[in-house]
Amino acid sequence: MERRARLVGALAAAALALTTAYAAEPRGMAAPVHLRSSGVAGSPGSVVVLGEDVPDGAQWVPGSSVLRTPAGGLVGGTIADVDAARAWLASGVVPGATPADRSTAERALLDLRLLTRPDGALLAGPEGAWAYVWPRDASFAAAAYAATGHVDDAARVLGFVAAQQRPDGTWAARVRPDGDVPDGRPDQLDATGWFPWAVWSAVASARRDGDTAAADDLERHLLPAVRRAVAAAEAQVDSRGVPAASQDYWEDRVLGPTLGTAAALSAGMHAAAALGVAPAAGLARRLDRRLALDWPGTSRYQHGEGGSDAAVAWLGAPFRPAPSSLASRLRVAQRRLTAPAGGLRPGSRFTAAHVSWTPETAAFALAWAASGSRDRAEGWLRWLEGVRTPLGSLPEKVSATGEPASVAPLAWTDAEVLLALVALDRGLPTPP
Repeated sequence: MERRARLVGALAAAALALTTAYAAEPRGMAAPVHLRSSGVAGSPGSVVVLGEDVPDGAQWVPGSSVLRTPAGGLVGGTIADVDAARAWLASGVVPGATPADRSTAERALLDLRLLTRPDGALLAGPEGAWAYVWPRDASFAAAAYAATGHVDDAARVLGFVAAQQRPDGTWAARVRPDGDVPDGRPDQLDATGWFPWAVWSAVASARRDGDTAAADDLERHLLPAVRRAVAAAEAQVDSRGVPAASQDYWEDRVLGPTLGTAAALSAGMHAAAALGVAPAAGLARRLDRRLALDWPGTSRYQHGEGGSDAAVAWLGAPFRPAPSSLASRLRVAQRRLTAPAGGLRPGSRFTAAHVSWTPETAAFALAWAASGSRDRAEGWLRWLEGVRTPLGSLPEKVSATGEPASVAPLAWTDAEVLLALVALDRGLPTPP
């Protein structure tokens, strides 16, 4: 498979033009996409640009076919880049039952491709505080790559994550694309769950698609890292199945073990057991029992403390066998987490209650899709499709008035939306 050149752009669904826009509120939005191939004066050659003319005030990035716009975006790319992107899309599957679904999926795939470096370092977002690799975000992206037929890309991403694992099986909360740890933020224990789940998901997707050789290669190269992750989880989960207190996807101070960490570890141990890592099965049983006893509802902390947490969406497919109460718990959580613009928040006591977060909203779309509740899944997918940037990317946040906010594209949301669409199309594998 042809490897992606380092581009700053993604193929817009309507016009097949490589572009990208960052949706931070202070910078505004770029113009709608229009395909134009021309030798623009001052350009390095034949280019694809936005609009009928070069955007006012745009500057060519030295040595490239890319423009930096006053709105803060980077747009453009050679015609060869467009052809390569088209071929890459055709090498896999663009999921979705409707034109809107397929447009969203196409853009999400190309945005993931944009964010993935040749060595497999997958950035959470294209700039600033998001231009780092989080094991959680990268694991979801790898699962989405494999589910859409891009197993080579999944293998590269998982290989990079495995290379960042410490000897004790843990990971730093995030790393720079060169592998350096940028700050002293606490580790996030959920990585030891998400990585094994992503490896199993990639293997299962490859086998389902008949690519036995790729599945075998994934297992052979990544099982040592999965075994180390299981050992790390064993060291951090007590005999009752209670995980250590650890920062999770909220990336905030915690008051004790959280639902997000316990659910991620359960998913990872079910997956590791399915991969034949023997100690994982007993650990999964302990975690599941503790989840049933201490987290029977939607609470962030044990015994109903801390308000509702969106991590309840991780308690079933495609992560682990679902408890019989999951559907009712998802409905309760949705009511408690809905923000003014109609999306969901990470928690009922999360700061900035007016903001909708697309990763959490997409998590519920995925949960409903993987459980077979098409109508509910499609409802959340329609909302996500409606808050994309003018160039089609999914932002991290949505303001109270429904405007894209923060950064776009966001890898985690892209991955969850792709997984939800695949689940609706043909189902997703779930570890037993």
